[in-house]
Amino acid sequence: ELAPRGVTACSLRLGWLEAGRGAPFLQSRAADAPLPPSGRTVTIAEAVQTLRFLLSAPATAINATTLTCDGGFGALKPTC
Repeated sequence: ELAPRGVTACSLRLGWLEAGRGAPFLQSRAADAPLPPSGRTVTIAEAVQTLRFLLSAPATAINATTLTCDGGFGALKPTC
């Protein structure tokens, strides 16, 4: 309802990042944890660039959606 006033609502859903407390966890589970289809985890730079895009003027056409930045994990089917 606020889109006509120029207010958009988007969210960025991040997957595994090699950052902060998650880095030691991912390193310790490297042999056991499956890699995303991209073959690597998302970098902080990629997450920041995606967020910067969502905050930029060209992204004003994107509204009421969630961008998933997880290297393709969301496309995998559960194995259970």
